[in-house]
Amino acid sequence: MKRVSNYHSHVSLCGHAEGNVEDYVKEAIRCEYEEIGISDHAPIPVYFVGEKMHVNLWLSQMMTKEIFENDYLPQLDYCIEKYKEINIIKGLEVEYIPCKSYFYNYLLSKVKYLNLGVHYFFNNNVIVNSYDYLTEEEIEKYVETIEEALQTNYFSCLVHPDLYLYRVNKFTEFHGKMAKRIIEACIKNDVYLEINANGRNKYPREEFWNIVKEYPNAKIIINSDAHRICDFHGENIQRTIEFAKKLNIEVEEKMITKDNDFKTLFVGHRGSSYAGVVNNTLSGFKEGIKRGYYALECDVRVTIDGVYYIHHDPTVTLYNNNFTKECIEKNGINPDDDMKKFTWDEIKDLDLYYVYEDKTYYDKLILFEDYIKLCKENNINCVIELKYTNGINTEDVSKIDGLMEIIEKHQMLDHVMILTSMRNCLLYIKDNYRLVNLVLLTGETTTNMKSIDWCIEHNIHFDGYHRLVTKRMINKLHKHNLSCNVWTVNDPKIGKKFIDMKVDYITTDVLVD
Repeated sequence: MKRVSNYHSHVSLCGHAEGNVEDYVKEAIRCEYEEIGISDHAPIPVYFVGEKMHVNLWLSQMMTKEIFENDYLPQLDYCIEKYKEINIIKGLEVEYIPCKSYFYNYLLSKVKYLNLGVHYFFNNNVIVNSYDYLTEEEIEKYVETIEEALQTNYFSCLVHPDLYLYRVNKFTEFHGKMAKRIIEACIKNDVYLEINANGRNKYPREEFWNIVKEYPNAKIIINSDAHRICDFHGENIQRTIEFAKKLNIEVEEKMITKDNDFKTLFVGHRGSSYAGVVNNTLSGFKEGIKRGYYALECDVRVTIDGVYYIHHDPTVTLYNNNFTKECIEKNGINPDDDMKKFTWDEIKDLDLYYVYEDKTYYDKLILFEDYIKLCKENNINCVIELKYTNGINTEDVSKIDGLMEIIEKHQMLDHVMILTSMRNCLLYIKDNYRLVNLVLLTGETTTNMKSIDWCIEHNIHFDGYHRLVTKRMINKLHKHNLSCNVWTVNDPKIGKKFIDMKVDYITTDVLVD
């Protein structure tokens, strides 16, 4: 088998390799390659993982965003212009971090393809190193991370997919089941499986690849994962070719990278409205799931007796989630009563209604925990708006921990965005739950550059009133690895305008991607 391509190699900018882009290009030309993809480790912002883990995971040794833009990319451009005899493709190897779609959009605006390498993963707000001794629960989370990542369509190749076996001596039925899930995720999402030639005698694992060969539709590529020039086309490459031949595995000569355009994602406003449902209730959230939104937004309140539930309005009757007049009168409730005064038992059975196309639809209040469970069961992300309520307000944050405990109980901390205009609440969560995605909600008087600057100062994302959000705001946030959401857009023309502006998220009642 003559080698004509390679799509996984590193340069000295990652801090644990040698050589520059030109060194690898010259070596590829010397070895008569037709195509080379350079894929050094992507720059991971410190706040994605926290300062301690940024050091522990070697990320602090790798290239920064500034080096990526001012050194790595220019090296690639120089070689592309100079060496016309070989096809050079810009790439990166990168981890998957949930709820960071804007980050992958940014990377793909600079390079042609992304290799997914799961060297670490998030397990309920704890970062697990894939090279450690993994429990079965952690291995399953490794696999779930791969499945979720590949569904995004950002990645062309899954590199060293058998890394989860790094410290496994005895391959069991469980490990085989995990292998099948990885392989099937790659096939389903049209992603290449890499046989890695320089796995330090830990991979490729024959047991894993014996299962791969049972899948004739799997696309397989051999890559060097070179960190030294001598490893680019060294003896390990020949051993890996022989390994594939021995197992009768058919290997692709070249990899077809995915065409990735910037993707604006849609958030279902209070689940969904403008249908035969009541928003912010079970029927509304199920409708949002049916429509296929990336995330479902909800509004959280706390009863006087400490129950976390979902409801938009501060009073019994205002303008959104209206209780029926019959229920209010029957229970002796004043329409102007503040929701903070009630116990859960006093309000849980009240009927909510919504009129749609001259028909009235009914539902009940929903517990926050039921919303979290529904999102987890349906693999939907959560946008959780904190309303001014008992224990979650500008003077009192005593109920925030209880809310976070519910999210943590269902292992959803990695899949939520906490949204509020109450900055003290955001800063409290930032100090105590450092890996949670936080978003500042702004309105007609606060959607401005002053709020953008505050978000940049604190590494907190931004959600602005759509009539006031500008391209300049979006660009400034993106420059600092922060996302921009706009609310609430229901006009397709306005939605298209923001998609063209490359806004990250659009909160909507009716628009569907």
